[in-house]
Amino acid sequence: MALPRAVGPSFLDDSAEELYDIPSGNVFHAKQITLCNQDVVARTVTLHNVANAGSPTASNAFLHEAEIPAGTTMQLDLDMAFDGSIHALADEPDLVTCSIDGLLMTSANEMGLYYLPRVRGFIPNAAASMWTADGLSMVKHIVVCNTDDSSHDFSIWRRPGVPAIDDSMLVLTRTLAAHRSFFMSVEMVLPDGGQLWADADAPSVLTMIASAVGTDS
Repeated sequence: MALPRAVGPSFLDDSAEELYDIPSGNVFHAKQITLCNQDVVARTVTLHNVANAGSPTASNAFLHEAEIPAGTTMQLDLDMAFDGSIHALADEPDLVTCSIDGLLMTSANEMGLYYLPRVRGFIPNAAASMWTADGLSMVKHIVVCNTDDSSHDFSIWRRPGVPAIDDSMLVLTRTLAAHRSFFMSVEMVLPDGGQLWADADAPSVLTMIASAVGTDS
């Protein structure tokens, strides 16, 4: 069962605050995030998807100090599954509003498939598997967020086993500017035991969140 759910709009504080605590046993399928800067100068916004019993850190940011010009709106069109909670902050309080629109769903649909965040953390600076599918799965959305003050490169590919970069690449050495995010909607099938791989040019600076539909919960 899926019910429309609107979070906000509300002003952001200058310290990370919880915008939405997703009910246990449910998943929030975020479709659109709208950020409106009502100030006369540019402001920055950071968004986190925090796992249950976790806290907002750089490793779970999917937007990090993203700049919104004065008097403008940033709109993110997504197809992301979130559990746990969503947190946000701006560099100054009561100047940027945030609203999130989507569907609140029970974890499994009527066919017994689960749409969940499967990856949430930093990309290592050596090629590594970020997630192994337990059963036939489909990756739906990938976000890579640069939390650093410098540009960094990353690559993403899928493999049923050890990666052979030349024949399975999805994103090849993409440069992500400081405090920018890369959003990628896909319909990518992974077989049972298939893997989503990634690497970055530096450790603990690029985060990755990926949502996928699968039979495992």
